[in-house]
Amino acid sequence: MNRMVKVNIHHQGVVRLIESAEGESLLDALRNNGFEVYSPCGGNGTCGKCNVMVKNEGLVPSCMYPLKESIDVILPDRREAKVLVEQHQHTVILPLMPGECADLSVFPHGVAVDIGTTTVVLYLVNLITGVISETRAFLNPQTRYGADVITRIQFTTTHENGLIILQKELINELNKTLSDLCQFAGITENEIIKITFAGNTTMLHLLLGVSPKSLAQAPFRAQFLEEKSFMESNSGLRAFHRQR
Repeated sequence: MNRMVKVNIHHQGVVRLIESAEGESLLDALRNNGFEVYSPCGGNGTCGKCNVMVKNEGLVPSCMYPLKESIDVILPDRREAKVLVEQHQHTVILPLMPGECADLSVFPHGVAVDIGTTTVVLYLVNLITGVISETRAFLNPQTRYGADVITRIQFTTTHENGLIILQKELINELNKTLSDLCQFAGITENEIIKITFAGNTTMLHLLLGVSPKSLAQAPFRAQFLEEKSFMESNSGLRAFHRQR
C-alpha cells in the first residue's frame, strides 16, 4: 500500500491540507479533492497550462509532477486562472518539427524561454514526443538595475560595462535553471540541443549583448527585428550539444 503524502494547498487566502497516495500526479490529487486546475490537453503533458507554484521549486506542470514528499502548493487566484483560460483561446497546435538537430542526441530536448521584464519562464520540451516535461520560472535578475525597460536602457548608457552586466546577470540565472531542468529530467546538458527565446525587443537586445540605446531615442529604431541564431561559443549558455 502506497504511503500518503501531505499537501498544503494555498488558494484564495485559505490553506487546506489534503493527503494523497505517493506517486499520484499532483493534478489528480488536486482534482480528486475538489480543486479546479485548467488543463486543456487533459493532463497529457502537452499544453503546459496546468502549472502551479510549488514552494521552493517554482512553477511545475501539475500533470507531470508525481507526489513524493510533503509540499506546499500555491494555486493561481481567479484573475490568474482567467488569464490562463483566455490565452489558450489564441493557442495554435502545431506539429512537432525539431529539425535535423534532433539527431545530435539520443534523448534530444529543447527549451523555450519567455524573457519577461519581470519574470523569466523556461519550458523543457522532449523533442521526440513534444511533451512539455517541466516548467521553471525565476525573477529576472536585471530588475535590481531597473524595474522597467527604460531604466535598464539608461543603465546600459550611464554605467561602464552596463550592457555586459545586464547580459551576464540573465545568462548566469539561465544557466542555473537549465542545470536544474537537466537534473529534473535525468539528462545531461548535452541533451539540450536547441533553445528558443521570445521576449520584447529590449529584452532580446540585452540577451544578445546588443545596445538597446536606439530604442529610447528618436526615431526609436531597433538594432534588429529579425530572427537571430547563435551558437554556444558566443552565447555564454552551457546547455548546448557539444560534438566531441
